[in-house]
Amino acid sequence: MVEKIMVVGKKQYDKASREFKVFYPTNGTLTTVGTSDTTVYSVPSGKAFYLKGLILRETSGAANTVTIKDSSNNYFTVPLDANEFKVVELPSPIVFTEDVLAVAGAASVEVTVLGEETEV
Repeated sequence: MVEKIMVVGKKQYDKASREFKVFYPTNGTLTTVGTSDTTVYSVPSGKAFYLKGLILRETSGAANTVTIKDSSNNYFTVPLDANEFKVVELPSPIVFTEDVLAVAGAASVEVTVLGEETEV
């Protein structure tokens, strides 16, 4: 009997750990964030999330910003015009070993994260 095994992830070199790891494409669900820290991606225990991009939509009808962070670091802030839809591709991934948080400068912004997950 021959058994077929399908690998969903992609094995690639991880510069941070200097090892080859299997990366699994994964994306967060659309989350509406306001002016307090909101989890937009929960990183499972023992895994790392490589943030590669974002899909953002300003929903308040006024210019706004959204900041991507974790519990101790602000990584970057994206400006948005009123009712703007924006896709942000990062030049290199940001590695999160804890939850990815987002906060809007005012009112609300819809956020979806794009990236990959791997073992730590």
